[in-house]
Amino acid sequence: MQIISPPFTNVMSAMGDYDGFRNDRLEASPVQGRYNPPKGTTLSLAFASKVPSTIVKAYNAAPYGAYSRDGGNTWRDFPKRPSGATAGGTWSIAISADGRIIVWAPTGSALSFSTDFGNTWTACGGGVPAISPVADKLEPEQFYAYLASYGQLWVSTDGAKTFSRTITGLPSVPSYQSQDGNLNATPGHGGDVWICSGGGGLFHSVDSGNTASKVANVTAAFLLGFGKSAPAKTYPAIYLWGIVGGKLGIFRSIDSATSWSRINDDSHQFGYLHQISGDPRVYGRCYISAEGRGVLYGEPANGDTVYAPSTFKFDAPPADSIVHFYQKVPVTWSTATDPKGRTLTYILHFFGPGVDTTFTSTETSSIFSVGNVRASSMYTLTGYVTNGSDTTATSNSIPVVTASVLTGVMVSPTKTPGSYRLLQNFPNPFNPTTIIAYQIPVASRVTLDVYNILGQKVLEKRSGLLEPGIYREKFNMDMFASGVYIYSVTAAGSDGTRFVSSRKMLLMK
Repeated sequence: MQIISPPFTNVMSAMGDYDGFRNDRLEASPVQGRYNPPKGTTLSLAFASKVPSTIVKAYNAAPYGAYSRDGGNTWRDFPKRPSGATAGGTWSIAISADGRIIVWAPTGSALSFSTDFGNTWTACGGGVPAISPVADKLEPEQFYAYLASYGQLWVSTDGAKTFSRTITGLPSVPSYQSQDGNLNATPGHGGDVWICSGGGGLFHSVDSGNTASKVANVTAAFLLGFGKSAPAKTYPAIYLWGIVGGKLGIFRSIDSATSWSRINDDSHQFGYLHQISGDPRVYGRCYISAEGRGVLYGEPANGDTVYAPSTFKFDAPPADSIVHFYQKVPVTWSTATDPKGRTLTYILHFFGPGVDTTFTSTETSSIFSVGNVRASSMYTLTGYVTNGSDTTATSNSIPVVTASVLTGVMVSPTKTPGSYRLLQNFPNPFNPTTIIAYQIPVASRVTLDVYNILGQKVLEKRSGLLEPGIYREKFNMDMFASGVYIYSVTAAGSDGTRFVSSRKMLLMK
């Protein structure tokens, strides 16, 4: 349900049914077993950043909360609980940087604070709702509470006695996706917080939550955590579960979200994640808590530190370059660099009315063919660069305008695909329609299926015998709930070959 990585151990967990564990070793189960005394399902866990051995937790058995002052080796129940509490509450508890103030929103109760380890509780003032609190990692009197369903941020600077609403108008997160809306305070940086708003993206505040700026290169942000900074860096490494560069995955940034490195791949998405965290002691190590899988961790292969390539920039748009229905468009851009000297590939994305296509190049210029454009229309050219390990940096975007009258037709010769391939849907995320494309090298009978995250088939399209080529299918998912879906293509070739491939897509309403 929640994980933390304090500086005295690897990772600690809050788990359903079995309390949770302190994992001093990653290769073996904890000798001491689960937290003692056992309480069952534990929903929330937090430590004091300046006194990390002081930890608080919330769970579903009365009295619903406890604290430890020896790093989780032993626990003491809170003597009392806030009025009306009926359960511990998910992501419901926080403790100040100096370990003096506990702020808690147990199920059924108002957001409350205690300065005596639970002997007394006082409801927080200012009209703040009973929502998940987060302590500032440097300022002991400062707390935050993010009401994701209304896009509101609340801040307290007086030790949680009162909260004030500082920001409104952030993207709202539907109540059934409430955990996609969360706030994270940066270790070692007072007043520095990051706000995940699900499909609304990622926001960053450096002024104690008075204002927040959207991070342009993140399409969707579901979870975020911090770890040890990269060599020669001072800001913590950021770990993100979200969508960057059109891909849903797990990413790391070593430069305050200026660029991102993907650290998983399409074959290792791990299902639904409850939380993500780096390790404050080991750069590159990342922990995730995955539904039904426990706590997993990963490190750079062979201890190899991964650095993202630099970004690149398109030159001025080619004026009046599109004058035909089918036209070759020349474009140039600046050179990106890779710190480790790897070969870079540029992915160019050209889209607008009636057109949505991508091109690849390893050079810093390209001539590509665009078909079926419309007159007097504006198209957009953008892209990203990759080093072949799903490590990307995005470019700028430029407009490309078609002529007022399109004359003539240029037909580009088509080539038979050399292999089967299922392409990433576009747009992704989408609402409610998206295009799924695939290619077949021989005549094949094709089935295209869509499944929900539980593995239940929700849509199916079957074809007759298709000739070799590239095919695009439009799916309308207006009747389905937001969430991650899996689409799969199965092709039976006339030469006896069989091809099966799957990808993920995100419906966000």
